[in-house]
Amino acid sequence: MKLRKDIKRDRIFLDIDVSDKSAFLIKAAEIIAEVETACKCGENVYEKLVEREAIMSTGIGNHVAVSEIVEPECHTFDIFLFRVQESIDFDALDGKPVRIIFIVVGNRDIFDIAKILAKIDRLLKKETFIPALIAAHDVDDILKVIEDHD
Repeated sequence: MKLRKDIKRDRIFLDIDVSDKSAFLIKAAEIIAEVETACKCGENVYEKLVEREAIMSTGIGNHVAVSEIVEPECHTFDIFLFRVQESIDFDALDGKPVRIIFIVVGNRDIFDIAKILAKIDRLLKKETFIPALIAAHDVDDILKVIEDHD
């Protein structure tokens, strides 16, 4: 169960220039909607992200947020990784600002999103993983960090 085989190079977006959580959700929704994917969420991406945040903040702590978009029309899943340029308040459980955001898009009936989220969680528990993601210079570095920690 390796995350590296599930995350695609063109789903990693670095140094997103946003000032707060709301601006990030707008920007992430635009990016996800534009990416050519089997999980076409269309114009509802932003609404789905906001709905998920309304349930409970996806800021899980230690400078990370992990969210999901459940899309019944999907026949696959996508994992998006975003790194914001400057830390932003995300109403995280530990109160720390966030730099790294994972968003999983998929159909809960076809793919076990919980297993995908567990893969992410397993890496997040490794002490050097988050600092290495934050320090990475480019997408190749991000992929190497994931592979080295996987």
